[in-house]
Amino acid sequence: MGVPADLFIASECELTILHEIGSPVSKLDGIADSGVDLVMLCTLEEILTGTSWETVFDAHYVCPLKDDGPEGPWVYGISQSLQDALVRLQSSEMPACAASWADTDDWTVREDCSLPVVLETLKQLSALALRAEEQGKRVFLWTAM
Repeated sequence: MGVPADLFIASECELTILHEIGSPVSKLDGIADSGVDLVMLCTLEEILTGTSWETVFDAHYVCPLKDDGPEGPWVYGISQSLQDALVRLQSSEMPACAASWADTDDWTVREDCSLPVVLETLKQLSALALRAEEQGKRVFLWTAM
């Protein structure tokens, strides 16, 4: 599936007190081995908000919140604009959004690229963002080489 990638919900305080950065999903609400990497999040934000990929990356993802060196792991907070867009995403809009996302290089180079897989991933991301919003927290990406 590629590089290890977990998406998880945390408050800023919880994030700072994580003593070990190894897979926070075992300790916090999230999606283990999501298969969603930083590039895919930028692409999804471009699809949902119309903001160019480069602008999204430069504004939110140039510097990780946690950087343990060239092999990682790294932690990034997903942008508030992406989290908000995922919260607002209606179930009736998900198939079209998933089809657009599935048609990108992010997915087409993967063996598991199928519309049902992409749609399920989008549903999980949206549900995670909604839970984070309800708890007053943020969604974070943990990834490593």
